[in-house]
Amino acid sequence: QSVVPEPLQESWAVEWWGPRHAAKLAEIRAHREAGQQVQLVFLGDSITQGWEKEGQAAWREHFAPYNAVALGFGGDRTENLLWRLQHGELDGMAPRAVVLLIGTNNTGERLEDPALTVAGIRANLDEIRRRQPQAKVLLLALLPRDEKPDGLLRRHNAKINALLPTLADGRQVVFLDIGSTLTNPDGTLSRDILPDWLHLSPKGYDLWARSLAPLLTSWLMP
Repeated sequence: QSVVPEPLQESWAVEWWGPRHAAKLAEIRAHREAGQQVQLVFLGDSITQGWEKEGQAAWREHFAPYNAVALGFGGDRTENLLWRLQHGELDGMAPRAVVLLIGTNNTGERLEDPALTVAGIRANLDEIRRRQPQAKVLLLALLPRDEKPDGLLRRHNAKINALLPTLADGRQVVFLDIGSTLTNPDGTLSRDILPDWLHLSPKGYDLWARSLAPLLTSWLMP
């Protein structure tokens, strides 16, 4: 299931998921028609979608100057992102960098075998490389969830994260785990960074942006 592309078909998503896909295609087209080169793309689920709300300030400061596009859809699992990539969301632009963060809903929705989630992430990476071979890809570890480090979902995502470095070559695809930036020294989470133990606050987005900025800047400099 994690590698078979399909739209998100949950009842709560039917009304907005397809129109959001169309709106994102229009956003990319608008950049192109305005002569603005999209240099940076974020791919993911609701955590990536949050750049449009809680993460707005950090986005404007760190990523908007690159005509960046956030292609995050709440609830998406690996197969849903794969469908979007195969239906135009990486077309019509030539970004220099792509940030990929996907898979925590494979855990939360069905507690999927970590190897299957990693297979879904690999399928998305393959699709990115086929469609945007010039782009460097920053493959992110799944962000911490559950208040405490011994939480079921935290431990499950840790198993996925342990496998993800095998997908990176350190050159064209680079793996990065920013989990320690978002957690307390004892591994617990704070509500001022992850209010629901999953999604980021404005402070959380600022920390995320600052964690990525040095590497992305080096990739995006003329």
